[in-house]
Amino acid sequence: GGCRAAMALRARNVSCGAQAPSRRSLLALGAALGAAGAAPRAARAYGGVIRDDRSARQKGFDIIYEARDLDLPQSTRDGLDQYRDSLDSTKKRVAESQARVSGSLKSLIEKEFWPASREELRRQVGTLRFDMNTLIATKGSKEEKLSAADLKAEFFNAVEACDFAIRKKNRELALSKQQQAADLLEQFIQAI
Repeated sequence: GGCRAAMALRARNVSCGAQAPSRRSLLALGAALGAAGAAPRAARAYGGVIRDDRSARQKGFDIIYEARDLDLPQSTRDGLDQYRDSLDSTKKRVAESQARVSGSLKSLIEKEFWPASREELRRQVGTLRFDMNTLIATKGSKEEKLSAADLKAEFFNAVEACDFAIRKKNRELALSKQQQAADLLEQFIQAI
């Protein structure tokens, strides 16, 4: 008889189907209700304003996709063509580099902030070589181009000497080479 009573008890539990809700199911229900209640508030906070941001593409928002596009020439993928497009922006970048080499680099060397001065110098030289080549290419005669190229070579020799002095933490030599580099870059700007 005990076996038959157990079967009857199981059958009654299965047929009834009304068990007390578990703790897990109650927590899941509470989380779902909380998320459902928060969604309309988030939509109201957003306001449903859609911006037309097509002008961002013209300013270079999707340049990262150009770098990955294998159908484009390598110079475009590297960003060199974008630098050569605008002569005015190239001149502004060179003038900004000249101001940083003359100003912030000098103050960093004077304070003996060696890593910061090294990085500032290298950051300015990174695209300056391309910008100077672009400006040299705009010169008309061959003599002007050679003269500007010689100034560029002297400038980069001074920059390399300044970088070496910064690595060796030689304040006096670094300041003298920084001044020489700043003067040569000023001469280059005047020649262009």
